[in-house]
Amino acid sequence: MKLFGGKKVQEETLAEKRAKVESAKSNFAVREAYNALRTNVMFSIPKKKCRRIVITSSDMGDGKSTNSVNLAVNIAESGTKVLLVDCDLRRPNVSALMGLSNKKGLSNILTGYCSFENAVVHAAPNLDVVTSGEIPPNPTELLGSGAFAELLDTVSGSYEYIILDSSPVNIVADTALISELADGVIIVVRSNRTEKDSVAQAVSSLRLVNAKILGFIFNAAESDGKSGYKYGGYYAAADGEKAGNGENE
Repeated sequence: MKLFGGKKVQEETLAEKRAKVESAKSNFAVREAYNALRTNVMFSIPKKKCRRIVITSSDMGDGKSTNSVNLAVNIAESGTKVLLVDCDLRRPNVSALMGLSNKKGLSNILTGYCSFENAVVHAAPNLDVVTSGEIPPNPTELLGSGAFAELLDTVSGSYEYIILDSSPVNIVADTALISELADGVIIVVRSNRTEKDSVAQAVSSLRLVNAKILGFIFNAAESDGKSGYKYGGYYAAADGEKAGNGENE
């Protein structure tokens, strides 16, 4: 257990993390929740060759990485080519969630240690993954560099969606920088944990850089008790009305 921003955050085991990744064994409600999220995302961004989406949260422990992975998996299962990139170069989670090596990843690409081709992992049909790589001493500088923007421009021609799992907005400036290169941002809000003022601060920070907030994932809401998963809803950002069904942790 660690303290973060005055809050206690319970560390999960690798098994607990991987159990949250959507699969054919997942509860029906969970799969439908992600189907609904995928549909809403598709309609939130005008049709283009590649849609870049940032998944973030206001604080740590809200479930952004789990939702990033599961959204990418769900979109790939629909037959669409997806690239998932772990842009959280401080507390990465994608490699642990997916059971992948993290020796080569985004940080290694941006520092010229390896190429994209040497770092990308073909994790599943239609799903490629770039983990965070080694934790660098200067994450914000790397993500704000021209190298990161160039990387996205280069690989965008090969994918229909690029999902960018980013650091919490209220903790560091990384997400604000990344959002300028994306088509939209989704904020994960955790039931009974995320504070209203914290969400308001996150929204304000993103609006300062003219980020397009697509909506919110209401994560870990109470389910019917028949599954180990919990799910909530996806809400459109424009008017605050419910835009779809649930979303799991």
